[in-house]
Amino acid sequence: MKLVLIRIDDRLIHGQIVEGWLKYINVNCIVIINDKISNDPMQRVLFNMVVPSSIKVEVFSFGEIAERVKNRYLDDYNLLVLVTSPHDVLKLIRTGMEIDSVNIGGMHYSSGKKYILPSISIDEEDKNAFMKLEQLGINLEVRLLPLDERKNIMDYIK
Repeated sequence: MKLVLIRIDDRLIHGQIVEGWLKYINVNCIVIINDKISNDPMQRVLFNMVVPSSIKVEVFSFGEIAERVKNRYLDDYNLLVLVTSPHDVLKLIRTGMEIDSVNIGGMHYSSGKKYILPSISIDEEDKNAFMKLEQLGINLEVRLLPLDERKNIMDYIK
């Protein structure tokens, strides 16, 4: 398994992914890891409809991805992994995924969150999760599209 990009984006697959990122990164599989969506057959169908047919789309729960990593199920793929929060990245690390960099693309405002950058709003729990990721030595870049300037989210959190 080659992790080409791990992205936090609460919209998961959308135009920025399909029209922006897929043209610049060499992936043959998108893996969405989300407990709620993994049990929604309609969402699975919709995600497959918007992605080019040459790219496999897999949707797993956190329990399933732990098993897939252990069994080396994804070893033959160049992966774009999509999750919705920094907490999800911490869960992935606990599954045994080796992560050195995370792209933060979209964490939209909701009650209790504070706006820190365009398309990025966080609460205290998110802040603490990002701080843990930074302590683990993980690069945390905000970049909506591949050609955008890279920003370290920690510069906006601290």
